[in-house]
Amino acid sequence: MAGPSIGGAIRRIRGPVMLAVAGALALGGTFAARAALASGNADVTYPGAGYVGMTTGQTMSLDVANEASTTCQATLEFFDMSNKLMKTVSVSIAPFNGKYMAYAPSIPVGTRMELRPVVISVGDSCTAFHASVGVSSNSNDQVRVRTQYTNPEG
Repeated sequence: MAGPSIGGAIRRIRGPVMLAVAGALALGGTFAARAALASGNADVTYPGAGYVGMTTGQTMSLDVANEASTTCQATLEFFDMSNKLMKTVSVSIAPFNGKYMAYAPSIPVGTRMELRPVVISVGDSCTAFHASVGVSSNSNDQVRVRTQYTNPEG
């Protein structure tokens, strides 16, 4: 897989062995997470760079675009600050298409919730993808926050 990489690296997690396999690709100010060196069929976990906050009356979405010519089988997840799984969904993303997972929890007025996104490539099938997290208002669907999905470790 060719292309310039910018920023940190995403780590491939496979049992006790961790291999740095990809970086972020800058395209018009948007970063794309790239999974390279696709081989084998173990699941590969791509943790988000950190937590994203939301408050009363908002929805958070984890969006994944498959940039490969093969189908991407993925599990999308949100974890809270206690590492509790808040929402998960399995998706099959056709080549050059996208899927998303939306989460609109009931949050008491005046409080906020912090969530961490995770994308799992099932059977290492997601060989090139772009992921982002958005927070929008439930009343008008206007996006308030959009973050690129990259892992600054590396």
